[in-house]
Amino acid sequence: MIRFCDKDVNCVLYENLNREELLAYLFPQHIDETIYIFNKEGAYRGRIGYYSLVESIEIDDAISKEYVILNSEIWGNARNYFESHCSRIRGEENLLLPVLSMDKQLVWFAYQDANANREIRMLRELLNTQNALQFSDIYSEYQCVKIYEFNELAFLFAKYLECQKVAVQVVGIMWEGFFTGNENQAPDYNCLQIYAEGVGKKRRNWRENLLRSVSVEFECIDKIYETNIKNGSISDAKENCSMFLAFLRKEKEILLMGDKREIQEAYGFLLKEGIEVCGFVEEDQREQSHKMFGKKILSSRAARRAYQSPVFIDCSFQNSAWGFGETDYYDYIGYKRNERFFLLKDYVTVTGNSIINAMVGWRIVLIGDVYLCKYLYSYLKQQEVTVEGYWDILSQNNSKWDNESIDAENLDGSTMCLIVTPEFFDPNACDVYEEKKRQLIASLCENGISNYSDYFSYVTSFMNIEEENDTKYTKEYLRPKRIVLASIEGYSGNVFFEGLIDNHPSILTIIFTNLRNRLYWICLRLSMESTENILPLFWEICKTESVQSLDNPSAFCEKMEQLLAGGDRFTSQELFVMCHIAFIYMYGRDIGKTEIENMIIFWEPHCMERIQRENYVVWLCSEEVPCDILNLVRNICMTKGTTIKEIISKETFKNKAVAWNHVINYPRINARNYKWCNKLVVKFEDLKCNPQETLLDICNKWGIEWSDTLLMTTCHGVRHAYYNGEREISDFDLEPVYNTYDKYLSEFDRMRIMLINAPWQKEYGYPYVDILDFSKREIQEMFLKKFRFEDAIEFADIKSKLDFYIWLQGLIQMDKLQKVRMLAINGDNRAGGMEE
Repeated sequence: MIRFCDKDVNCVLYENLNREELLAYLFPQHIDETIYIFNKEGAYRGRIGYYSLVESIEIDDAISKEYVILNSEIWGNARNYFESHCSRIRGEENLLLPVLSMDKQLVWFAYQDANANREIRMLRELLNTQNALQFSDIYSEYQCVKIYEFNELAFLFAKYLECQKVAVQVVGIMWEGFFTGNENQAPDYNCLQIYAEGVGKKRRNWRENLLRSVSVEFECIDKIYETNIKNGSISDAKENCSMFLAFLRKEKEILLMGDKREIQEAYGFLLKEGIEVCGFVEEDQREQSHKMFGKKILSSRAARRAYQSPVFIDCSFQNSAWGFGETDYYDYIGYKRNERFFLLKDYVTVTGNSIINAMVGWRIVLIGDVYLCKYLYSYLKQQEVTVEGYWDILSQNNSKWDNESIDAENLDGSTMCLIVTPEFFDPNACDVYEEKKRQLIASLCENGISNYSDYFSYVTSFMNIEEENDTKYTKEYLRPKRIVLASIEGYSGNVFFEGLIDNHPSILTIIFTNLRNRLYWICLRLSMESTENILPLFWEICKTESVQSLDNPSAFCEKMEQLLAGGDRFTSQELFVMCHIAFIYMYGRDIGKTEIENMIIFWEPHCMERIQRENYVVWLCSEEVPCDILNLVRNICMTKGTTIKEIISKETFKNKAVAWNHVINYPRINARNYKWCNKLVVKFEDLKCNPQETLLDICNKWGIEWSDTLLMTTCHGVRHAYYNGEREISDFDLEPVYNTYDKYLSEFDRMRIMLINAPWQKEYGYPYVDILDFSKREIQEMFLKKFRFEDAIEFADIKSKLDFYIWLQGLIQMDKLQKVRMLAINGDNRAGGMEE
């Protein structure tokens, strides 16, 4: 959306331009300034800056001559300029565009307020929706609308009201020549007042205005539109799925965008439906250097230039009517919602195994982790996918490959390389994972291979395979009573709970070692090996992937050898059970073959988002061995307080984006129902304040006996205390329940946290603040005030600080609070309300 501002300018006459004098002025004190050029008659000739000057030989070539004329075509012309000069709606460079009068006098500057694109889309859709409720239906108490000051949204709103035959008065010199308005004499109390440029004083630095989007001044538009969503007049999807797919079959220029893994799943799904796409959209320049399944990967701008009438499909977001993803941005630049821009999840849920459809017709070559490549090779063969073999591109472990091997000279244009590496989430291992992928991609480039996919470098991709597995627990002595998957947000009591159950006679768990985080990938790889190779491979993986040393490796091996004696091959699920039995054997607990059927395995893979963690159920669950989910939840204010304290104590707060994401990101709640799985929700506060009653209820639900060991925190049977950065906490110390972290969060801060996390708080019975109790302007002002913990944030300079907070306000207002607002208006606070 286009707004206008005035500013002081540095001027020079065109006739007096001198390269040396300009350079002497600009460098180094004024390197970021712009100099505006006029002729003797005062007409505008252009602008010049340091960088354009040093990059040009002739001074005329350094002059930027773009401008717009203040006439009826200004909106389209300004949009085209910003669309071609700014990278994306998120994090784009903020630019000023000179606005000239008809006689070429510089009168204003134009800039973008991207947050207000949403209301512009809403107005267009309201006008084009039959039987939609309009302004007079919702605001019947007002006889007219009075709009102060001028911008694109104000102009379009005035035109909308004119179409609705609502009297409009306009105030401000810039309205002249654009909109006349009515001479309505309605009293003020019958006239809705709209302050199009806000009620505060304009900032001297025009970029500071971007901290306060004027979209909040037009909340009446949101309310009209949202009422139509609620009554069904406006919906996310334009039609049903079959009609949508029929439309796509007729299109020749379809481009997919979003999360890279989900893009590929969607591509496979569309191919199955007889729909071909022409490419993928990705802003990362590194990704644009290769192809996936023979299709180009382009930036959004390059795609719009390459194709005459493209259809963009976002594969990651949902609820386009509410503006999620880049719905509003694409709509604003001409790709209308549900006409040339779609959110796929508004129409259909795509399953991961659809990727197989994309592999038909390709010579598939596997590269990366040799053991995972074995696993994938076996699966793809079952799916009748042509797999040429394994290419030992890094020359590390080709001797471990049992099937067909490939050399570089045997590859051609019909080859599709699949990069196969384990995905890790804990910080150190995550860096190793990313580096491994970079090495593989670099090697592909060195060998002239540009057609590749990293789809099978994600946890979820292999889970999609395991979900189809009907043979998980073939041996009775490796079938536990049940497996409990702990899905707990960070700093919500995971260490505390593990300490409580550690010494229970019917519970097996691997605690306080990163082995638990690696088990999924370890077990998948071990399942491809014969019995005699399993232990050597286990230790090889532990060494190469920095798994923490076990306390008694010889005891671990002794028990594993006993268990491995029962067969020639083992499934990954059976190996998962084995590792738990062997782990507790190191600490003096020997589980016999007939005892496992009465035991529970408790597993908490660490450092993963909760919603991702729960998907491990599809790997472990079976009819013989149910896999339940435990959600341990905590008041979000205390969780965020602990998080902030931990971040600051580790001196990682200099990464401001990451730190703030921890503060404003609400935990997503998984609405998915899994077969042979129950979910148990336990409050951290109940465990602390009513331990015996709460733990007894857990025992009953899991079908295990009570043990007094549950009333103390231990580690391998030895008393254990958790150091919280200030002091040690053990057993049922109540400080974590009542600590409000006043050092980092004020009462006002906690109120804002309860507002932005209201669906989570309401779902689990914690105090929350209803977003609908405040106007959008009030909420915007709330989140512009500093949090107490922000005193610890460091910035290189004032500009970087302003850039960061402009980005942050867009994230909070357009994404986080919009989701909370949607759920509140829809009255949707069910378990799936926060799922994305």
